[in-house]
Amino acid sequence: MIPAVKPLSVYIHIPFCVRKCAYCDFNSVSEHTPQLMRRYCGALMEEIETYARRLESRYAVETVYFGGGTPTLLAPSDLDGILSLLRQRFAWRPRPEITIETNPGTSTSQQLRALAAIGVNRLSIGAQSFDDAELRLLGRIHRTADTCRTFESARKAGFANIGLDLIYGLPGQSAAGVARSIDEIARLAPEHVSTYSLTVEKGTPLSRSIAEGILVRPDEKTQAAMFRAVIASLVKRRYRHYEISNFARRGFESRHNSAYWTGADYIGIGAGAHSFLSGRRYMNAVSVRSYIAHNRRRYDRALSGDERLWEKIALGLRLTKGVCLRDSAVRREELSKKAESLVKEGLLTMSHDLLKLTKKGVIFYDRVAVELI
Repeated sequence: MIPAVKPLSVYIHIPFCVRKCAYCDFNSVSEHTPQLMRRYCGALMEEIETYARRLESRYAVETVYFGGGTPTLLAPSDLDGILSLLRQRFAWRPRPEITIETNPGTSTSQQLRALAAIGVNRLSIGAQSFDDAELRLLGRIHRTADTCRTFESARKAGFANIGLDLIYGLPGQSAAGVARSIDEIARLAPEHVSTYSLTVEKGTPLSRSIAEGILVRPDEKTQAAMFRAVIASLVKRRYRHYEISNFARRGFESRHNSAYWTGADYIGIGAGAHSFLSGRRYMNAVSVRSYIAHNRRRYDRALSGDERLWEKIALGLRLTKGVCLRDSAVRREELSKKAESLVKEGLLTMSHDLLKLTKKGVIFYDRVAVELI
């Protein structure tokens, strides 16, 4: 019997940035010489070939996501080479979603047209804020006007699926400031909006400024109020709140990220990239030079049945539709006991096979996940 062809999502990490932001703890580097980027692209192609040989014809590509860093620092011809190799070496599902991240001001109109021409059909723009003072605080290289220009250029280039990212909970930020950013997002009318509470990572310039008392973050109560206001404002504007941090016009939900939340198989190509295949998790070496030098695998291990179950719950709960446990060999008595107090607090509902956060629970997801798992 011929095995069924399964959908596959492909993440490709491009770690190069113009400059590291003050809050950033992502795997990114400000060094982006032509020679280094050329060698890195060669290593990406080698890893794609390795996966193609290993997976043979058991998978068909459903989504591709170029993340970073700033992937648009690569020339469209380099990105085209990567996509062309994927097309040659893998089967593809009809109408694949192909996303690329970009930062405002780093993509010209010509580049955006070239990206559309090679098949990229979804753009994710790292706006983060529409207040120039907040952008300076974050160490961003762009300003509000750059975001608007990039967005308008993308529309002219033919992009009908554009997402904007927004960060809230910044030091000194007010609820009114967040509201102004949401108003500006509504004016641009993207198909997708991602909103994130600022995470202060140890070792970043921003964390040092906060630790020294130079900057003061809003307290948890204020951040929760900001998040509730963001949700209410976007839902009022007909964005569907489909995942804790994500909102979309109907039909424009991120298919790639949904693969992560629903436990589908995906491969990660590039330095520090993660993969998940048939219950086994992999991670590549973080160092760009180690990755180029073929010292690629950082770890490789199979998840136990319990690990897969609790991971399914933790990720599935992020979706506002909840997580269905019908097909899980779940220890219902244990889960019910853990969920009991959360249900009483109005943070969680558990009905038959469906576990779901309430509107209140969405605000306190981290706490719910910790107590359940």
